[in-house]
Amino acid sequence: MAEMTIITLHGSPPDCHNTPLALTPSENGFTLILAGTQTNTFFVIVQRIGVTVTTIEVARQCYAELLVHLIDQHIRDSSNISTEELKSYITLKASDHSSRTPLLDDFLAP
Repeated sequence: MAEMTIITLHGSPPDCHNTPLALTPSENGFTLILAGTQTNTFFVIVQRIGVTVTTIEVARQCYAELLVHLIDQHIRDSSNISTEELKSYITLKASDHSSRTPLLDDFLAP
């Protein structure tokens, strides 16, 4: 088991080559993009109408997929959430240093 660790939290993706792996349209104009990097890390890029709200970098794809799901669910549960409210929510959750529950290595395995 490995703990989910957020490597970085950016306002926009850093200047590096990333490969989009999945695109998840949400509500209120939000879109979540899962992208891989050349350094084998993964970005969750949150955009609203094509403008990046925030970018989260994690070490494993299964964690990125989980974050996409959790953020999408939060957007859907919070009708009419603003860009700043979502950015604040993500920043607060990402900076929470309380212990996280590790996921099993085969969490998303078929």
